[in-house]
Amino acid sequence: MDAKARSRAPSGHAAERSLDKQVDVPATVDQVWAAWTTREGIVGFFAPDARIEPRVGGAFQIYFDPG
Repeated sequence: MDAKARSRAPSGHAAERSLDKQVDVPATVDQVWAAWTTREGIVGFFAPDARIEPRVGGAFQIYFDPG
């Protein structure tokens, strides 16, 4: 484990693992914003249902198995 990884690991606990990936999306910022901040956007590409309230403290609930 390198020094950077050790510095992120909590003392006395197993190191957490993560996967980092970057993807370039062929869309405008406005299109991506609408996809992630509206129910229609989430349902259009990610999950069958969602409750999205795009405001501070609003709901951001994604339902993968609404049944």
